[in-house]
Amino acid sequence: LISVGNWRWIFWINIPFIFIGLIGCLFLKRYIKEQKSTSIHLDIRGNSLLFLSIFCLLISLTSWSYHSIFNISVYGNFLIFIVSFCLFIIWELKTNHPIIDLRLFKNVSFSSPIFAIFVFGGTT
Repeated sequence: LISVGNWRWIFWINIPFIFIGLIGCLFLKRYIKEQKSTSIHLDIRGNSLLFLSIFCLLISLTSWSYHSIFNISVYGNFLIFIVSFCLFIIWELKTNHPIIDLRLFKNVSFSSPIFAIFVFGGTT
C-alpha cells in the first residue's frame, strides 16, 4: 500500500470498512431489543478515582523520562496513583453498580484470558 501511494493511505483505507460497519449496525439495530430502564446508574466516585489513578500514573511515567525517580513529580504522582487505585478497588467492591465488577476475577475462566491478554499485549 505504501509502495503504491504514500503513508497517508494507511489511514484512508479504513474509511470504507467504517462505513460498512455503520451500515451493518443500522441494519442489525432493528433486531436488537433493549430493555427500558427507568434510572441510569453512573458511578461518579468510581469514575473519579479511576480517572485520578490513571492520570497520576501517566504523569508519573512521563515525568520519569525527564527527571530522576526521586523527583517529587515522579514519586509523588506514583504514590497518589497507588492510593487512588486502592481506593478505587475498595469502592468498586462495595458499590451496587460498579464500573468494573471485580468479583469477575474470582472466576478462573474469566481471569486467565484477561491475564494472557495483559502479558502478551505487553510484549508488542
